[in-house]
Amino acid sequence: MAADAQGRDMGKEVRQERGRCTGHAYIEIKQGHFRSLENEESIFLVRVSNFCIQSGCEVSNLRVSCSSFESSLPVDPAKLKKIDDEDCAVNAGNPMKRGESIAFFYANSTPFNFTVSSATYECDA
Repeated sequence: MAADAQGRDMGKEVRQERGRCTGHAYIEIKQGHFRSLENEESIFLVRVSNFCIQSGCEVSNLRVSCSSFESSLPVDPAKLKKIDDEDCAVNAGNPMKRGESIAFFYANSTPFNFTVSSATYECDA
């Protein structure tokens, strides 16, 4: 991933302050159509990944915006759980190591646009 001299990558700020990574550039949220259901809904597969390039970089307390998120299928609350009117916790807030991914399914008539709202970054100094 190339970053310019100001430490920006694809419009997202990337910084490191005393062993702590900040910014959401290395959290990737991808989703795709898994299969169609008979009721005009689809099942979508979402994968949230920590692609921090720094050794020992973990992300915890990861929250994604999900104010209008709905699923006709139950979503595993250990992977995605609504915690207030605006946000959902990913991986129950537990740390995700460098390169780790969390995946979950949901069903709706259209895909939902998940975006990172907050996270805590801990990296080896």
